[in-house]
Amino acid sequence: RTGGVTFSGRTSSENTYTTPGSGVVEGILSDSATGEKLAGVTVIATGPSLSAAQTALTDASGFYKLALPPGNYLLTFY
Repeated sequence: RTGGVTFSGRTSSENTYTTPGSGVVEGILSDSATGEKLAGVTVIATGPSLSAAQTALTDASGFYKLALPPGNYLLTFY
C-alpha cells in the first residue's frame, strides 16, 4: 500500500515503491494545492520484475490499484 500519494498540477511525477509479499500498489491522487481528487490520471509501473509496463487509470475519486509481483517499481503519473 502506498498510502497518500499526492500528484500536483498537470505535470508528470515519479515515485519508487517496493511491493512486499502482497504485490499491490494503490493510492489516491489529489492536487496538493486544492486537495481535489484527480480522475483520469495514467499510472505506469515499470521494474525488473515485469516483462512489460503495467498501467492503470485513476477513477472519479482519484483511486488507482495495480496488482504486481513482489519487487521494486518506478511509478510514473501522467
